[in-house]
Amino acid sequence: MRRLIERVERDVVAGDLGSARRRLMSRVREAGYSAELCERIARLSCDMRDTREAGRWFFLTACDDPQASAAIAVFVQSCAGVRERVLGQLPRCFATRKPSGLPECAQRRLAELTPEPGAKQTSARRQSGTGLGIGCMILMALVLLAAAYGVRSILRDVLT
Repeated sequence: MRRLIERVERDVVAGDLGSARRRLMSRVREAGYSAELCERIARLSCDMRDTREAGRWFFLTACDDPQASAAIAVFVQSCAGVRERVLGQLPRCFATRKPSGLPECAQRRLAELTPEPGAKQTSARRQSGTGLGIGCMILMALVLLAAAYGVRSILRDVLT
């Protein structure tokens, strides 16, 4: 970890903030959640004037200074303040987790957001759509079998 931080610091001194941020993001993907690394990524994003990205990472930390609060607000607003959208827009290594698998501070922030309207209805539609897809596949298989039988009958008549 110390070597990574030293390398990141060298990137920052050289003015290569993008490389520094990518190194830290890679470490989070590999090693898992670290509030310190998430905050460093967020601060680098602020330095790069990428406020939305900073908000994505600050959302995962307990940091509540004015810069962090403003960035989180931009991020949440970009997701229309909808819980499921925010969850889906978190960094990829966190977006696939259930809210209960997130850091406590992120869970609290999510709980304060509005749930997506009709979320249960969407789930029911997806399930009925799956049944329709299977029905279409069965119908297509029957059509193909009937076509094969028809071709076989025609070929039998032609060849005899």
